[in-house]
Amino acid sequence: MSSAPQRTEPPLTPVAAFARQVTRRQWIPLAVVLVIAAVGLLLVWSNFRIGALTLAASVTTALLIRLLRNEADAGLLAVRAKYIDIAVLAVLAVGLIVLGLWVPLI
Repeated sequence: MSSAPQRTEPPLTPVAAFARQVTRRQWIPLAVVLVIAAVGLLLVWSNFRIGALTLAASVTTALLIRLLRNEADAGLLAVRAKYIDIAVLAVLAVGLIVLGLWVPLI
């Protein structure tokens, strides 16, 4: 009696392997930041200052989530070491705030 051949799964690509490890809970912080950023990008077309400040709010939200949460709760916002993530996000947030306030109203 011959047994049925075993089906083997093809090897996973790096992206597929990563997707299997990521849970839905890890996407929530990133999704919140991306929604705010998308609103900011839409607002840039009508009013640059409000759009830039909304983008700054999205980066500041990411900064606060990364600052106040541990590695597991920060989800996909935890990219590098915590202090590097905080430093980069702080520089981006300040830069966007300065840009939004510097550009004159038309």
